[in-house]
This record gives sequence, structure tokens and C-alpha cells, in this order.
Amino acid sequence: MERIPKHDVLLLLGNFNARVGSNNDNRGNTLGRHGVGVINDNGEILCDFSESNGLTVGGTLFQHKDIPKLTWKSPDGTTRSEIDHIIMNRRWRRSLNDVWVRRSADIGSDHHLLVAKLRLKLRKVRHGACRKEAL
Repeated sequence: MERIPKHDVLLLLGNFNARVGSNNDNRGNTLGRHGVGVINDNGEILCDFSESNGLTVGGTLFQHKDIPKLTWKSPDGTTRSEIDHIIMNRRWRRSLNDVWVRRSADIGSDHHLLVAKLRLKLRKVRHGACRKEAL
């Protein structure tokens, strides 16, 4: 993580088996107010890692009903959890417009497809400036 430049957009996507919960006390920079459930041990580790590296958990930032947030269901169908996450660096947090679960996607798994909407505004690079530096 130390080798990644601070100005780069960093996205971590995956099944972290971490429940981050809805309680964001003392974690306002890392978690939003809209998580699901109660934090578990993996959630604590993920939150500590995110806090120490300037990251934020994207699924907790947006207010949805619980169904569009739950990414996993147990084989017996009784337990559902939000354990898959999209995490990005805080500097680019405003570029993340929404995170939701696409339950209708047939991916042959007990996990649902997690989708994020990003909008990046990047600066133009002046080609004249690049040419002067090359000379």
C-alpha cells in the first residue's frame, strides 16, 4: 500500500467475509451510516486496515433498503449478509456515486453481483507542456 501514489484511484473489490455493520462510531472517515447488521472480527480487521490506509467502504455510504445491500445468502436461505465490499481511497470518495447489489444477475454463486457507479473528473494534460519537458 505504501508504494501506491496518493493521487491514484485505488479500488479494492471482493469477498472480504467482513460484516462492517451499521454502527460507525469513531469510524466516520472509514464507514458511512448505512451498513447492515453488526460488525464481526473480519469487519474489525477491515475497518482497521481501511482507517490506517485512508480508505472508505463504499457500500455503507448510500442509503438503500437492506435487500439491495445484502451480497450473500446461506445455502439454506435463512441467513443473509453484506460481506462483499467495494473499497476506495478517501481522496476519490466523491467519485463514487452509488453501490448496490444486482440480484437478478445469474452468476452461479451464493453471492450476488455487487455494482458501483463511478464518475471521474480528470484534468487535461497539455501536450505542449509534455513536449517541452521531453526536449
